[in-house]
Amino acid sequence: MDTIAGPKTNEYPSACRAYDNLIHDIGTIEKQVAGVEISMAMFITVCHNSIYNTPRAGINIGVGCWGGDTIEYNDVFNTVLETGDHGAFNSWGRDRYWLPDRKKVDSMVDLYPSLPLKDATEPIVLHNNRFMWTAIFFRKPLRWKPHINGSDAHSLSGDPGFVNAGAGNFNVNQGSPAKNIGFNNFSVNEFGVQSKRLRNAAGKPPVPVLRTVLINKRSKVTGWIGTTFKNIETQGEQSACGLPDKNGVLLLRVSGGKRPLSPFSRKNI
Repeated sequence: MDTIAGPKTNEYPSACRAYDNLIHDIGTIEKQVAGVEISMAMFITVCHNSIYNTPRAGINIGVGCWGGDTIEYNDVFNTVLETGDHGAFNSWGRDRYWLPDRKKVDSMVDLYPSLPLKDATEPIVLHNNRFMWTAIFFRKPLRWKPHINGSDAHSLSGDPGFVNAGAGNFNVNQGSPAKNIGFNNFSVNEFGVQSKRLRNAAGKPPVPVLRTVLINKRSKVTGWIGTTFKNIETQGEQSACGLPDKNGVLLLRVSGGKRPLSPFSRKNI
């Protein structure tokens, strides 16, 4: 049994750099593609790339990644054009015994040393990127009940107070709530490719009209023939159910009674 954290051998991509690449209009045949794909690798740097017009994620971290990656100063926009989920950046979170709280994973290892250990041995750092239109999409368990399950514990939602979003200046003003959680402004002119030839050829992201929507209402839950269900309302629920849109319901509970529907139903579908 493999009880050592990380890869079994050193025969894997490591300490590689994807830098100054112009990647666009890919995935005309195969839709499960990304501008940059990281899988079964470690210490990968992805920086100063311009990625746009993709059917799915611009940058994707797949299965069995061992961490230590740095993703910075990338310009990624107009992604997820032909699929129903993902974002400019997507992380699958399929590594062994992966949980949002690393301390819980460590405690599992201490309690059950015979278990295969967590794959990730180093943190992955994302900073100073411009992800437009579709942003960051984390796979389960992060997408279920943020804050409640301990994930995304230090985040806030609301109006960030951008300096001039209409002109593409997404620095925040001094009164921004983002300052309260340690956000620091950084240069908004250094994203994407750097070489003069590629900068002249690279597309520029259109700046959308920003809207701040605060939703405080509780989902309406309905009971019927021994079941409890609700509407599909979020992208996380849509993705978990494998739906192309939000048309449908999520079955939350099936009672143990003798109702006709009960033997043919399963929860969370």
